[in-house]
Amino acid sequence: MKCPKCGKAWNEISRKGRSHYICPQCGVAFNSEKEVEDQIENALSWIVEEYGFDILSEINRVNALLMDLAPNQEKKRKLLIALLKEGIHKRLCQYLGLSTEDMYAGIMKCEREAVNALWITKEAAHYVVGAIALSMGLTKFDEASPECESILNKEQSDSVCQQNALLAQYTVIGYKAFASKSELVYLRIPQNIVAIKAKAFFNCVNLREIVLPDTLESIGKSIFEGCSSLREITINDNKNYTVVKGMLIDKKNKAILWCCNSDDAEICQIPNGIATVYEKAFDRNRLKSVIIPKTVKEIEKRAFYLTMLFESYQVDYQNLNFCAINGVLHTKRRERLLHYPQGRKDINYVIEDTVSSIGDSAFSCVRYLETITFTPSLKSIGAKAFEYCEKLENIVLTSNVISIGERAFQYCEKIKSVMLPRSIKEIGDYAFYNCCDIVTLSIPKDVMRIGHMTFANCHKLIKVVIQDSVKFIGDGAFIGCDNLTVYIRSNAYVEAYCQSHGIKYNQI
Repeated sequence: MKCPKCGKAWNEISRKGRSHYICPQCGVAFNSEKEVEDQIENALSWIVEEYGFDILSEINRVNALLMDLAPNQEKKRKLLIALLKEGIHKRLCQYLGLSTEDMYAGIMKCEREAVNALWITKEAAHYVVGAIALSMGLTKFDEASPECESILNKEQSDSVCQQNALLAQYTVIGYKAFASKSELVYLRIPQNIVAIKAKAFFNCVNLREIVLPDTLESIGKSIFEGCSSLREITINDNKNYTVVKGMLIDKKNKAILWCCNSDDAEICQIPNGIATVYEKAFDRNRLKSVIIPKTVKEIEKRAFYLTMLFESYQVDYQNLNFCAINGVLHTKRRERLLHYPQGRKDINYVIEDTVSSIGDSAFSCVRYLETITFTPSLKSIGAKAFEYCEKLENIVLTSNVISIGERAFQYCEKIKSVMLPRSIKEIGDYAFYNCCDIVTLSIPKDVMRIGHMTFANCHKLIKVVIQDSVKFIGDGAFIGCDNLTVYIRSNAYVEAYCQSHGIKYNQI
């Protein structure tokens, strides 16, 4: 590939965004026709790919990045930022992992909300909501006339020819090489390709079938992350990889790289002999249950990410590393809760008495839970453990909890009260970010650190009591808490912090 601006050439396919190439020398973005471009939807996709979903809530930062990446799109940028301020991305998030029809209906609903909220045209709402949805890995399917369908088929045919010609030039498909390429439906990888890097097909939401060559020597993790439409992977006579019942398997490491979605299967039986389930292996899968054999030794973080219909785990009783308690995945000794099925419809959950830690993202995006009873033996809550639990209302932590991980309860917008125990020593970055219904809060005596942006955007927060042990408060910890008064007990550092950040305070 060669940059049309500076002339820099490089060997691997280095692709960013839906139709962006990013020159590693000068940073300019250009399309497959080598025309320099700054389309707002491509720029937003690139931003989300680089920084993750969370960046969409850091609106000022997104705005600044868009100004750099799409300098000629001021009107569209302002409209997009206005929609992000309305929280449209948070409503779109609930449609991740659903069927095409449900996603379509959800995006249409968000478009109508955008029209009503901002008094914009349907066409403008369609474009901007579509850009946000695409960046999140959702897709929008327009009803097409037969004439339009024939044009689409021709475009797809031309696209396949271009892809084949492009791939023939390389031996490696690079990191995120085809990221967010929504027009990609079918792809046959040629024999000259020997390696595919991690996330090569990130968010190719319409990719349904791919044929891999027998020459492949290495495949990176999460290569199909966000490919919710992928139904079939074919690979023949490859010494390193195979496909078993829709699962792409790394033979050497005895690991699952990816499990395809199926239109009819609801239960997946992981083959006996598999030792590892890689990160994002079941990303956005529509399964309802999985059976884990005795041979599985490791399940990487977020292996079952955004499995929104998932209801239960089943684990072979002979497995030495994991067990399922009422369908919830735990370590064998039951001391760590690893993952609560996101599609489970219970509104109440009591954590087992044996559990001393809750894993990263363990309850992330769980839709139905309203109350959780924590065990007295609980000591730590992992990063993003309860993020986006949209119905969770109250948090009463037990007396032995020492730490709350970063982003642990972010976007739990219905949480009204939080009871923190005296044992707690640290509250992580963004831990309660955008928990906008919390009104009052008391920071326990032994807390020494309050992280960056910990209570940011808790708009209803009016009173926080901080004790004398706090020695650090991160920048922006209370940003967006416009009516807040901090009550300080013998702490000169907190007093100085409030003065420097323009926060009202009283000594007690």
